[in-house]
Amino acid sequence: MATIKGFKAWLDTMPGSDKALTVIGSVEVPTSGWTGSLAEAVPPGINPAILILDATLTKPTGIVLQVISTVELTFRKAHSPRYDSITIRGLGSDIHVPVEIVS
Repeated sequence: MATIKGFKAWLDTMPGSDKALTVIGSVEVPTSGWTGSLAEAVPPGINPAILILDATLTKPTGIVLQVISTVELTFRKAHSPRYDSITIRGLGSDIHVPVEIVS
């Protein structure tokens, strides 16, 4: 269904920042009109160093173009704890993304 293009994650710890964790990535889908989102998993998992995010892709309704399209997926969490990695579920197989610390 979706082809994973890539994901990145970073935690901004620079002075004056809101210590936000940002995760971005994209997937290719078979037609136009798809939307997607990332949300924290509930329950959160047993390892506090790994944040689990659930990806959701929503099919379009109505008439769409039969062209491969890219859906951007983003997640932002202000005042985030320091995570070692992010696991993204819901896109076929789990994706493991290391968290880069920006300081």
